[in-house]
Amino acid sequence: MIRTTGRLFSRCVLTCALSLALPYLALRANATTVSNVCQLDANVVSRRAFWPGLRVKSHQSALAINPFSGIIDLAFYSAQQAAKFYPPSVDLFLGQCFENGLGVGVNYHNALTLYTAAATRDYTPAATQIGVLYLRGYGVPKSYATALRWFRTAAHSGDGLADSYIGTCYYEGYGTGVDYVRAAKWYLAGANRGNQRAERLLAGMLRTGEGTAQNQKMAAYWLRASAHQGDSISQSILGYDYSVGRTVSQNYTKAMFWLRKAVDNNDRYAEFYLGTNFLAGRGTAPNYHMARYLLQLAVNQHDSYAEANLGYMLLRGVGGIQNYRRALSLLQRAAAQNNPSAECLLGYAYFTERGEMYSISKARYWFARAAVQGDRTAETDLANTYCSGPTNTRRYFTAAAWYRAAANDGDKNAMAAISRLYVKGEGVPKNFHKAQLWWNDALLHGYKPTNADAKTEHPLSHSLVD
Repeated sequence: MIRTTGRLFSRCVLTCALSLALPYLALRANATTVSNVCQLDANVVSRRAFWPGLRVKSHQSALAINPFSGIIDLAFYSAQQAAKFYPPSVDLFLGQCFENGLGVGVNYHNALTLYTAAATRDYTPAATQIGVLYLRGYGVPKSYATALRWFRTAAHSGDGLADSYIGTCYYEGYGTGVDYVRAAKWYLAGANRGNQRAERLLAGMLRTGEGTAQNQKMAAYWLRASAHQGDSISQSILGYDYSVGRTVSQNYTKAMFWLRKAVDNNDRYAEFYLGTNFLAGRGTAPNYHMARYLLQLAVNQHDSYAEANLGYMLLRGVGGIQNYRRALSLLQRAAAQNNPSAECLLGYAYFTERGEMYSISKARYWFARAAVQGDRTAETDLANTYCSGPTNTRRYFTAAAWYRAAANDGDKNAMAAISRLYVKGEGVPKNFHKAQLWWNDALLHGYKPTNADAKTEHPLSHSLVD
C-alpha cells in the first residue's frame, strides 16, 4: 500500500514537473523563430491569438509555440528565469502580448518589465516600445520628455520606428514645440530606413505641403512603399485615392486591389470604402450582399459612417432586406458620434415615412443637428420641414433663413426654393426681381426645373420646363 502510494506520488510529481517544463522547452526550442516573428509590427501581432497553440504568419516565418498546454504567465516567468537562453526579441514579443492583450489580460507592468529586459541587452526596438508606453501613459505616468529620450536612444541605434515617433512628437508638439520642418526630416529618416509608419506619415506631409515642399508624386511613391510593406492604413488610403482619382489617376481595378488588401488586415476604413464601392457599383457590379457584409465588419469596429450606410440600406430596403428597427438603431449609434450623414438620414426617415415613423418635430431635430455641422443638404431639408406639416406649425421665416444658409454653401435646390418664397411672399416680402435673380443662380448651378415648378406662380413659369 505504501509502495503504491509512493509510486502514485512520484508520478504526480513527474507529471507536474513535465507540465511546467514543456512550455519552457517548447518556447526555448522556438526562440529563433520567435526572433523573426518579433520583427512584425505590433498592430499585426495584436490581431493574433497567442496562447495556447499560437500561430503567427508573416512573409518570412510561422510560429507555433506550446503545442502542449499552459498559460502565458508560465512562459513569462520561464523567460525571466532563463533569459540568457533567449534572444532579446523574445522579451519584446512577450511584452507586446501583454501590452496588446494577446491571449492574456492587458498588463502594462509586465510589458514594461519585458521591454526593459530587452532594452538593457541593447535591443533597439524594445527602447522604442518603452517610449510608446510613456508617450501614451500606459502603465506609467505620461511623460513626453521620457518618451523622447527613449525614442532618441533607439533612433541613434538606427530604429526607423523611433524616427517616426520623434517626427510625431515634433508634429504634435509632444515634449517640444510644434515644428513641421523637423517632423518631416525625422519622417524622412525613418522612411529611408524602411519603416512603413514613417513612409505613410511622410506621404501625408508631402501631400499637404506641411514642413516640406508639396509633392504629390513623391507622396504617392512613399504611400505605395508603405502599402507594399503591409501597412493597412496606407493600403486603405491608396485604395480610396484610386477610387476617386486623388493624387493618382482613377483606376478602379487598383482601388479594389488595395482595398481588399487592407480589408485582409482588418482595416475598418477599407471595409467601409469597399462596402460602399459594392453598394454603388464603383469598379464592380453592384453586390448588395457583399456591401452589407463589409459594412457590418466596419460596424463591428464602431465605424460611424459604416453604421450610417448600413442603416440607410436597411431603412430603404436596398438589396431586398428592410428592417426599420435595426436601421434606426444603427443610425442613432452613428448620430451619437455626431455623424451628420446619420443625423440627416434620421431626419429623412421621420420626415418621409408615414404611420408611426412620421414625426415632423423629430425630423427637425435631426436635420438641425446635421445642419449646425455645416451639412448643406441638411440645411435644405430642415428648411423643407418648416414649409411642410400642419399649417400652424409652418415657419416660413425660419425656412427662408435655412434656405439662404444652404444657398450660400452652393446648394442649387435651396436657391430655387428661395426663389419660390419670393414669388409667394412666404417668409420674405414678395419680390419678383429677387425671385428671378435666385432662379437664375439655381439654373447656373445646374438646377433642373420640374413640372411642379412649372405650375407655380413664378413670373418665368412658362419657360421653366422645356
